[in-house]
Amino acid sequence: LEPRCAVDGEGKLWVVWAANDGRQWDLWAWSGAAPVKLTTNRRNDFWPRLATGAKGQIWLAWQTVGDDLHYDVMLARLGDDGLKGAVNVSEHAADDWEPAIAATPDGRIVVAWDTYRNGSYDVYLRQFTPRAEGRLKALAPPMPVAAGAEREAHVTIAADASNRIWLAWDVSMADWGKHPKVGGTLHSNRRTEVACYAGGALRQPASDFMESLPEPFGKFAEYPQVAVDGAGRVWIVWRASNESRVFYHDAKQRAGQNWAIWHLFASQYDGAKWTEPVMLARSNGRQDVRVDTARDAAGELLVVYGADGRERERPYMPIDYDV
Repeated sequence: LEPRCAVDGEGKLWVVWAANDGRQWDLWAWSGAAPVKLTTNRRNDFWPRLATGAKGQIWLAWQTVGDDLHYDVMLARLGDDGLKGAVNVSEHAADDWEPAIAATPDGRIVVAWDTYRNGSYDVYLRQFTPRAEGRLKALAPPMPVAAGAEREAHVTIAADASNRIWLAWDVSMADWGKHPKVGGTLHSNRRTEVACYAGGALRQPASDFMESLPEPFGKFAEYPQVAVDGAGRVWIVWRASNESRVFYHDAKQRAGQNWAIWHLFASQYDGAKWTEPVMLARSNGRQDVRVDTARDAAGELLVVYGADGRERERPYMPIDYDV
């Protein structure tokens, strides 16, 4: 489940994933030899995310279940001897989910995640600096990135050559997931927000991402993946819906029922404005598909994603699962 890859300073490929032995989920790693079990927590460990540090070390952030049955975010160095210097990033009694990780050229390791510590879903960030023997020093307590009444989650982060941290996350209405008379329904809308953390301050792009999108994208822009290419250009890859009305429905289906085919789109920020969205080829599929990105040797951005080939005639029916 959720395999992730990174290459260390010696050119060695590392793959980390979560596996279930019938009792619980644990993290495993492979780097060319036999797979190695990384976690020994008596509860679940999952959602691994990797980054290669400025000195070529591999850093792993993941989600764990603590003894108090709350979710925590963890961080450790990954090497031939397993995990070293694991620290609790979130350090809070509330639940914390889905960490994202990035390493800056000046040596910092930065983790962002979403949390329920304020009574709603918020995005937080924390920075660390490596010490000897894989130990980590926290540079500050967890800091809020987006901590309003709305539901703010699914954060991704990337570092550029100027040591800035770019963040993207999606937002829904306040009281998300609660009774409709109190707040929003589960999937009534989504928008994407983008920010940049630099010089100890959180800044907004000169051009608002959502306002730059053509009108059809206004209701759903979610699961954003932020990335920086070799030329320093910032990209957002996100998922948007293309609503479809089927040609027929049976007696059990509500008349006029709408479905959606979801596609991936990408926009680039040039420092002043966002480019017009470009649709990624053959990305049609269901809504809950995440993407990942990497740079090749020339600095070009690579995007990997899953798709199932569903079409407008039967938008609820997958045809062929591909990557």
